[in-house]
Amino acid sequence: MRPMFFYQKVPGYKIPYLPTSDEYVILDNGKNPLVSKMIMDNIDGIEDLLSKKGRCMFYLPRFLQLLRKKKFEDLPAVTRYNCPQAEDNQINAFNLPTLDVLYAMFGYSQDDCPYDCMLVEAYCRTKDWKTLTFRIYPIFATNYNEFEDWLKNVSIDDRDRISFHRADDNPHETADDNFDWEMRRLGEEIFDRVKQLKAKGLTEYAIKRLVNSFDTPKSCLVVDEEFRIFLPGFNNLEIKLTPAVKTVYFLFLLYPEGIYFKDLTLHKEELEKIYALLNRFENKDKVKEVVGHLTDPLDNSINEKCARIKNAFVSAFRDDIAEDYYIDGARGCKKCVGDIEIVLPDELLRIKQKLR
Repeated sequence: MRPMFFYQKVPGYKIPYLPTSDEYVILDNGKNPLVSKMIMDNIDGIEDLLSKKGRCMFYLPRFLQLLRKKKFEDLPAVTRYNCPQAEDNQINAFNLPTLDVLYAMFGYSQDDCPYDCMLVEAYCRTKDWKTLTFRIYPIFATNYNEFEDWLKNVSIDDRDRISFHRADDNPHETADDNFDWEMRRLGEEIFDRVKQLKAKGLTEYAIKRLVNSFDTPKSCLVVDEEFRIFLPGFNNLEIKLTPAVKTVYFLFLLYPEGIYFKDLTLHKEELEKIYALLNRFENKDKVKEVVGHLTDPLDNSINEKCARIKNAFVSAFRDDIAEDYYIDGARGCKKCVGDIEIVLPDELLRIKQKLR
């Protein structure tokens, strides 16, 4: 049986976060202790059920409980993933939105709200974001089995859901044609990690409140004398890549204006010198073999390396931050990193200068 619900329209300026249709918010004023107890006693089962349906949940009492008991297993990791510039000592529960603030977001106050406990689902919005519409589902169940059956029938709308999609199994012929396909395919390898770490909607907003950080950060990228990659603005985070993948990345760092894949053969000598720097004990034949695959327009090696670079950054922090650091570009156009400050060691810079 379809659960009872009604629509609530809210001015966009009242919602300080980006709602997503795959996050449910449960508002509970605590005035019906039987319902509140049922939710908290079965919170793990509720979260597992939602996870199987591709959904997550923000429930303030649960968030606070995990915070107080320090059972938020991945809280430092989740915080760093969503706010890489934040330090662990910035976490402060007093910054979290109060229950009154949460109710106000959806056009209520605790006192005038018609129901003691409600599930809120983002439904739709106007194009200009001036009005957002939510579905409100009153919760009356005090028995978990009853609640579980009820939750299974809550309406689900997938239109705005963001996820990794399985790519077509028929890649195009050239590396440049196949670039987007390969980037998506290898992105699936990190899906589970990103799913665990990436906060969305109100949960993301709460984490930003927790560390009092709302700006989208940007760090310069530094390659040290040992050719390690660091991001000083993100707590000196190190990005680790294999030598072959790092070789590709360093070439594109040397050419921030971008490189056409079809022109990679023009950079063959640079790639060989970079790879030799990173593998000082590798024999010359092996170096030429690796670089030969990278510069062959019919070989998928360059796409695989670019995808590995993207995975390394997207595994470290949110994609909207990571996109400035990995190699990207439209089909037929130059591929390049984003607009970031890049600091490279002299030994690497000399490779480019000698070949000019």
